[in-house]
Amino acid sequence: MPQSFFMFSGPTSHIHFVISEMNSEGNSLGVNASTYRGMRGEDTTCILQPGDHPFIKAVSYIPYQYAREMNWNDIQKKNPVEDVSADLYEKLRDGARRSDFFPRKLLKYVLWVIFVV
Repeated sequence: MPQSFFMFSGPTSHIHFVISEMNSEGNSLGVNASTYRGMRGEDTTCILQPGDHPFIKAVSYIPYQYAREMNWNDIQKKNPVEDVSADLYEKLRDGARRSDFFPRKLLKYVLWVIFVV
């Protein structure tokens, strides 16, 4: 099951989620959650409610513009806190595919590839 972990993002520690499988280079995609304040510029594509994850205590959003590749070995050294449910995992991945803020160069981590024969 995908993981969550705490890591510093700027001056404070934020919950982060792994939203992809590890690729052949040992990298996965990580995103963080931030408290939603209703300010202009906040990405409302994926809003999390308290209870969506044990560490989400207030309405939160995923600032997809800060999504980044992370080496799986480095992720394992962080402070893992909780597995992510399958529903939340898909909600986070779906948000990445739909967000106007998500870095296009990272779409390879969240797109489904369909081969037609």
